[in-house]
Amino acid sequence: MATHWRYRELALGLKLAGAWIWRFETHEETRDALFPIFADGCCDVVWHGAQGGAQGQVWRTYSLPPTITGLVLPIGPNTRMAGLRLLPGQVHSLFGRSTASIPPQGLVLDDPKWASPETAHLAMAANLNLSQLDLALQSLMAGDGPATTCERFNISARTLRRKVQSMTGCSPKQLQRMWRLRRALFLAGQVECPDWSDTEHQCGYADQAHLNRDSRALMDCTPTDLHHLLKQGQVAVSSNT
Repeated sequence: MATHWRYRELALGLKLAGAWIWRFETHEETRDALFPIFADGCCDVVWHGAQGGAQGQVWRTYSLPPTITGLVLPIGPNTRMAGLRLLPGQVHSLFGRSTASIPPQGLVLDDPKWASPETAHLAMAANLNLSQLDLALQSLMAGDGPATTCERFNISARTLRRKVQSMTGCSPKQLQRMWRLRRALFLAGQVECPDWSDTEHQCGYADQAHLNRDSRALMDCTPTDLHHLLKQGQVAVSSNT
C-alpha cells in the first residue's frame, strides 16, 4: 500500500540564517503512522494545523526537543505541518535556555515574530550574530573532529564538550558523527542508485560496515533503507548541507 505523505524543504537560501523552512502534509487516505526525523542534533519550531483544509486552521507554534537519536512524530489523515529547522545551538541563542530544558511537549511561542516560518526566519536573519562557539559548532558539522575544532578556535577540549553539551544535548563527537551520516545521505540522495563505497570514502568512514553501524545506531535502519525513505520524502533528512 502506498504511503500518502511527503516531507519537502523550501530552497530559499536560508542557510545564511542558520535555519531552513520545510513543509509536511498527508492525504485523507493516510493511516495513523509515525513519521521519522533524522538524528542530527537540530531543533524544529513547528506550526501544526488541525485536520481539515489549509485555510482557517488554528496553528500552534512549539519547539521540538533536539533530535539526538531518531525521533518520530505521530501523523494521521490530513496532517499539515510547517517548520523552521534550527541548526544545533540556535535554540540556545534564540531562547536563552539549554535544549535540555525544553519539555517533551515543546514550548508555546507567543511572540508575533513566530507567527509563521517566514516571519521567524526574517527575524533571525535580521539579528544573526554568530559567536565563536557557533562557528565551532559549524566546524564540527562540516566534519572536523573535536581536536581540530579546539585547535582552530583555541578552545580547550573540556570547554568545547561542556558548551556543546549545553547547547545541543550531545557531545562534540556525537554531533560530528550525526552530521557525517547526514552528509553521506545527502550525497547518496543525489542519485537513484548510490555507490556506497564512494560515499563512505568521501565522508570519512573506514569502510561500509562503519557506515552501516552508524546508520543503525542513529536511525535503526540501513543506509539503503534511509536512502529509499529520503527519495520518497518519507523521512525528515535535510537536503541542506
